[in-house]
Amino acid sequence: MARFVAASFDRPTLTVDYLADDGSHFLRSGGTIAWRFNNPGNIRPAPTNASLRIGTGKTASGEFCIFPSYEIGRRAKKELLRRKYNAYTIPEAMEIYAPRSENDTDAYIEHIVKKTGLPRDKALSSFSDQQLDAMMRAMESREGFNAKADTRKEKWVHATQLTLSDGARPIAGEDVKVDYSGKEYVVRTNGQGAIPPIVHLSENVSVEISLKNLSGIWECVYEFVTGKASRQLLATVDQQRYHGTARMSSQEAKPKSAADQKPLVYVVQSGDNLTKIAQKFKTTVAELRKNNQGIVKGSLIFPGQKINVYGPAGAKAASAVTSSEVAKVRPKAAEPTKPVVSGKGQPLALVDPAQRRAPWMEVAIREAKQWAGYHESKKASDTKNKKGAGSKGVISDNYHKEVGVVVGERTPTMETAWCASFVNYCLKERGFSFTRDPNSQFAARSKKFIKIGAPIYGAIVVYKHTNPDYGNGHTAFILSSLGGGDYAVLGGNQGESITLNSHLRAYMGALGCKLVGFFVPIEYAQVSSDILSSGGDLVEVRKMADLKSFIGDGTGDETKTT
Repeated sequence: MARFVAASFDRPTLTVDYLADDGSHFLRSGGTIAWRFNNPGNIRPAPTNASLRIGTGKTASGEFCIFPSYEIGRRAKKELLRRKYNAYTIPEAMEIYAPRSENDTDAYIEHIVKKTGLPRDKALSSFSDQQLDAMMRAMESREGFNAKADTRKEKWVHATQLTLSDGARPIAGEDVKVDYSGKEYVVRTNGQGAIPPIVHLSENVSVEISLKNLSGIWECVYEFVTGKASRQLLATVDQQRYHGTARMSSQEAKPKSAADQKPLVYVVQSGDNLTKIAQKFKTTVAELRKNNQGIVKGSLIFPGQKINVYGPAGAKAASAVTSSEVAKVRPKAAEPTKPVVSGKGQPLALVDPAQRRAPWMEVAIREAKQWAGYHESKKASDTKNKKGAGSKGVISDNYHKEVGVVVGERTPTMETAWCASFVNYCLKERGFSFTRDPNSQFAARSKKFIKIGAPIYGAIVVYKHTNPDYGNGHTAFILSSLGGGDYAVLGGNQGESITLNSHLRAYMGALGCKLVGFFVPIEYAQVSSDILSSGGDLVEVRKMADLKSFIGDGTGDETKTT
């Protein structure tokens, strides 16, 4: 799920521009300052909230914090109340929080007491977290967080992030010409080889990327078309033909030590091992272990794991690209485009087929790692803690909302079965077909998906419950083989969390499910056919505990899927 990493406020239009980590922009206008800024406490910038806020905005009422989400903004408010007002009663706290020079403080106090039933004469330190939450809700309603709801406007503006690599490491500090929508821009790659995000002004607009050749003439090496979603593309360029030709001095051209280089982050694919990765990037297994803490002799690597690859100093471009989708290459006249092999042929490498294996799984693994130990609701989290199972808290993402699920004119909460929305979200994030159907059987009944004869890495598995008490069914992803006809299944709403389960033990055994089948997005049909024709691509991991350790999943088999 895209995360907001920065935000700015345009005062003339009263619009907050949230920048996501995938280059997308989310514009929010109308409503109240508290709503636009994800700041239910109308908190002002201070050193104590610097780690939580992602920006500030100067308004007619002064400067306020901008938080990445409502949940983070509420957390900042709660921390403020506990830190600054914990020793005060409600009336004492409101005299400071809502001073009489700016508010009707008496009415503010009465509103809180009436809404919550909390005592006037007790300090906030005596309130439980639930009581303090109730007080915060009352404060939000008093301050009108949800006022002017009919004026609220939200809009996503998508973008493409392009990174240049020589096959082993990013190309930093290189001038790049971007031809887009009738205009030309010359930009420079940053330390990670990335150019500034290219905002999608509209769909299906061609963008040309040019580098200077040895003669100092701009030459188009890359072309893509803007789409409906943000993307991250990585182009591999022959450094002998383009890299640094305009500016690199003899001193700069000297090979760098690994300590001075910036690594290329490679995402492990199903079927990979350290030897294959080393050969792909013209390095050694020993170097991979040296540059990746935790990868020691005898240790396992897993699909979706990220590995830093430096490659040998001065190495030519390898053919692997970590992009999640194939970009279009602009061929020269009378010269068909061919994939690059060890720096030969065209300067741009097409996506290596091995890197096209179920790119949505990178999203699923990312989400599983982020929310390992968290649960769908406060109720579920509290229940786990009471049972001694341990819960880190509540998953703040609502996957129903992320894919646009609406039931009865409302977006369901995460207490409504969300296994299908989790799967659809992962597909959506990587630009594959998805639906807004929250039913676990969506892949079996939608023409956007095809049924395949056997499981492969990233296949959508669909189960039907035979016991109506368990609900309709369940859906998730196949991660790996466990041997003996069993598979590791990664999904959401497994034990009210995102976990790994055993196909045989949990679903076919404990729950007595009927297997509906394995499915893939229709645009992945040819890839899946090629994989099955070659004997499949599932890595066998004998111990589920090894996979769970990789994810950070401390649970056993979870059988609650409703």
